[in-house]
Amino acid sequence: MNFSISFMMSTGRTFGALIGINGTALQYAGILQTFVSVIGPILGIIVDKKGPLLILRIFSIFSIFPPVLLIFFMENDFIFIFCFVISIFNIQGIVVSFTPFIMEVYGIQESVILGGIMSGFSRLGDIISTVSAFIFSIICENGRDKNCLKEKYAIMYLISGICGCLSSLLLFLERRDKFIYKDTPNEEMTKNNDEEKTNDN
Repeated sequence: MNFSISFMMSTGRTFGALIGINGTALQYAGILQTFVSVIGPILGIIVDKKGPLLILRIFSIFSIFPPVLLIFFMENDFIFIFCFVISIFNIQGIVVSFTPFIMEVYGIQESVILGGIMSGFSRLGDIISTVSAFIFSIICENGRDKNCLKEKYAIMYLISGICGCLSSLLLFLERRDKFIYKDTPNEEMTKNNDEEKTNDN
């Protein structure tokens, strides 16, 4: 899900400027990014009341729409900015709900480890987005060949849409059941010692 969002967020304004999206509209998109970040606390309240998995499922579905729309309407100013704003919403949804969900299922200690792993994959997605945009710019005559750029970005938007679909499918198969850990040898020894002390008393 991160890749389907980060590609738009990492490359959106630069790509929009190259293909002729209204410059003022792109500036407004940057301003809207600041305002949308305010919804974080509101989403946090919803996560507390409804649970993080529901929010993750909702935003995974939302992550499908921007890339699919951009495949067909990337030159439309309104749709381009709309997709950019939706991507900002999606990022807020992931940030607010992912860690609580991991904590709910795997516990606090493991959530730190898993959060670090997932953060690493997120950064990998950001790197792929940035590098691919750089490569496309070189291939397409330093961004001067607009049709070439549109073709390459359409392919990446298609891949992003597929990633969004896969994430939605996986999240709808996901459950909130707590993960049951097998006792480690040290834990078993501690339990046995506690049982012996209880018996002695």
